[in-house]
Amino acid sequence: MMYSIFCVLPFVVCLLWTILFALRWHEHSDAQRMLLFFAGVCTVLYGCHAHYLTETHSIYVESLWMMCSLAVYPLFYLYIVLLTDYRRRPTALNLLLLLPALLLPAAHLLFPNYPIRTIQSVVFVLLIVYVCAMGLVRLYRLERDIQNTYSNTTDKSSRGIQWLLTCFALTSLFSIIFSAIGRDTFREDLLVAVPSLLFSTMLFILFYVGDRYSFSARQMQREECQPLGSEEELPTPVSDEEQAQFVARLQHLMEDEQVFLEPNLKLNDLALRVGTCRTYLSNYLNQTLKVSFSDYINEQRIRYAQRLKERETDATISYLSVKSGFNSEQSFVRNYRKFTGQSPQ
Repeated sequence: MMYSIFCVLPFVVCLLWTILFALRWHEHSDAQRMLLFFAGVCTVLYGCHAHYLTETHSIYVESLWMMCSLAVYPLFYLYIVLLTDYRRRPTALNLLLLLPALLLPAAHLLFPNYPIRTIQSVVFVLLIVYVCAMGLVRLYRLERDIQNTYSNTTDKSSRGIQWLLTCFALTSLFSIIFSAIGRDTFREDLLVAVPSLLFSTMLFILFYVGDRYSFSARQMQREECQPLGSEEELPTPVSDEEQAQFVARLQHLMEDEQVFLEPNLKLNDLALRVGTCRTYLSNYLNQTLKVSFSDYINEQRIRYAQRLKERETDATISYLSVKSGFNSEQSFVRNYRKFTGQSPQ
């Protein structure tokens, strides 16, 4: 009885999340809909695992398992692409990652005596390495863009995707290990509880984080969208005098108008007030001052909070965070430690 429960546990976890995602199809973004397809393929994959561990061998189930095992990694990568890419749809090159999932199972059915399983194992590992490596590159780019666009990044940071990729990488590592051990080792043995619990836990966390994380690069692009031509019409400082005027206007906005106290201040907003294009302002912060837009604004906020704390010694953290422009106490405390090296307490 316990053996059967552990055999079907990952399948049940994937099935429940697939149903949940399907019921909320119209509420989801394109990325979360891709997560639904990923969950559906995982459901079939672990259904094949359960069948293999509890029933007799079948070449058709084996081919279906092979197809799903080679499809889950490209599908998860397409999910990351939809979260981190400014284009609406994945490119044809990204879709080519699904080709092995179509060709190798067909070859296995047509030529059952050929070592297709060996080829599948090699392709399987290559897909894992590619997805994890390219996923990290995309996450780094998204995090950099977020830091250079928003002053408050708590609800937009790519840490949610980092959790997704970490869980996915661990699940992939477990897949390689247990694949090397061999599925026959776990047939009719309660040792199957080890991979069952590991995969079920990792998959549950992965789907849970994916369900809660909805911010994407395209959403950032929509929020930063300007009327056609406005970016080009804004002046870019060329001469030393113009650059000096630009710096003076920026300092005036920071020191006199204290625009950093606006919780939802974005790079686009500040560039318009300075009177230049956002590209020039971003380059000035990144290349001249060596800081991201987020760090530039949040350091100003922390300095203001320190001065406020000196004047009002009984001020609470909640009061200081609101007054200095942060949208949460957590963000205030994290940035306070980052720029001062100590806790606000």
